[in-house]
Amino acid sequence: MTNDRSIDTFSPAIQLIMIIIVVVILAAVVTAFIFGVASTSEEEKEKDVKLTISLRTTNIPGNYIPEVFWQGGSDIKKITSWEASINSGDNYIAGSPSIPTEGVICPLSTITVPTKILIRAKFNDNTSKVIFEKQY
Repeated sequence: MTNDRSIDTFSPAIQLIMIIIVVVILAAVVTAFIFGVASTSEEEKEKDVKLTISLRTTNIPGNYIPEVFWQGGSDIKKITSWEASINSGDNYIAGSPSIPTEGVICPLSTITVPTKILIRAKFNDNTSKVIFEKQY
């Protein structure tokens, strides 16, 4: 009697275990990318830009002028332009000067409170990121 099985093949049990191992590894890789564990995108990396906004009073009660004070950070020199949104998040106004410098104060348009201010910066790696968001 001859055996049809070749000595070089794996048994069905070993084949099943190998398939399960491959599926588990693939599932782990896919899950890591979905949940951002293995993110390599430059856009998703946090940008190091430090700024504060103070509200300067005006001669009209209830009106304030927000002033952006650029404090620095390792990515401030990578900013190619910036813009501010007052109270909407949709309509952005170009910041002036367009390229911020550490230690510079840039006034924005007059506001009343409560209002929300967002600052979005564009960087030399072609990414755009909201770097400041606060409700006043």
